[in-house]
Amino acid sequence: MIGQELATLGVDSFNLAKRGGNYTVWIENTKFKQAVAEDSTFAKRLMRTFLGDDPPPAPEIPDVMHFASPQVLWKDVERQFHRKASHETADLNELSLLLRALGDFLDRNRADDFNLFWSKNSAKVVFGDREENFNFLNLYNMGTRMYLKRSSRRPLQR
Repeated sequence: MIGQELATLGVDSFNLAKRGGNYTVWIENTKFKQAVAEDSTFAKRLMRTFLGDDPPPAPEIPDVMHFASPQVLWKDVERQFHRKASHETADLNELSLLLRALGDFLDRNRADDFNLFWSKNSAKVVFGDREENFNFLNLYNMGTRMYLKRSSRRPLQR
């Protein structure tokens, strides 16, 4: 759910902390924020309006977002229902699915509280006295294994 919210905003760098049942996200994507601000200048909006090519306004990117566990759980159940109803194949390169794979890793390691540092190329998670680093290929592979376990699909036998 958090990954889908961040993906909707176009965020690709952030820090996330979980304490108890609360999640806090600090968005660091200053290049994206700057591009949104520059793209929405009066002259550009006027030109788009004059030329008839006026896209919808860009979403406003907050600096900090807060989520509570009940909110996350409810949205996750709701989206899980929609995923099952749609029968679509999961795109394991999506931010939400990469975060879901990382969340599965944290659940298996019983990490109640953690800090996650997410950038365009890597992720670092700190929990307990451990620090784990991942690149997106690691997360993709973890997501693929998780997806295959949760579905009726089985890996191809050679």
